[in-house]
Amino acid sequence: MARVEGYLPIVSALSVDSEGRIVVQTPIPQGGLTYYLDAQLRVLESRPSDNLAPLHERLRKQGLLDHPLSSVNWLP
Repeated sequence: MARVEGYLPIVSALSVDSEGRIVVQTPIPQGGLTYYLDAQLRVLESRPSDNLAPLHERLRKQGLLDHPLSSVNWLP
């Protein structure tokens, strides 16, 4: 999605939460994702921003994306 909009999803925040997970935030102007990693940098969980689903659907309806949104789309 970021590629379609011409953005490079760079890390804007990096921290460690109370559970010891590494928290990586990669926002883009109209949406973004937060990843939770373990010490070996494996993705434990990912959460999209609230506006990611409507943005994805709008881009799909415009023919810029060829797939419906699912959690598989935002996991590396």
